Amino acid sequence: MNKKILFVGSALAIGALLNAYAAPAGTVPKAEEKKSSRPAAQEPEREIPYEELDKFKGQRIIVHSAIGTTRSGTLTRYSGTQIDIALDGNGLQFTYLRDGIKSIGIPITPQPAPGDDSAKKN
Repeated sequence: MNKKILFVGSALAIGALLNAYAAPAGTVPKAEEKKSSRPAAQEPEREIPYEELDKFKGQRIIVHSAIGTTRSGTLTRYSGTQIDIALDGNGLQFTYLRDGIKSIGIPITPQPAPGDDSAKKN
């Protein structure tokens, strides 16, 4: 009987000790803070309607979700209800349902100013 009390008391003491080092209530672990797979600096993009995505199959797109995340990758599959993209960097397939998409864009490259040569002149 004393061994049971000693064991339960030890377990409660260890649990209380571990709880003292736990994060305070309401804090978010670091892994959950990340909202975007892209860096904070946003690249220029042109927004396109969902219905025009079939023209961009095999091209890189940027998807802004309804929950606030932004991901980019190559459009691999398009249908009226969902899209699949191969994520930049690791190539993992990611599926978005149409209802979960806030907006979609395609990256645009800045055009050089007229008369602006890339070669240096002496």
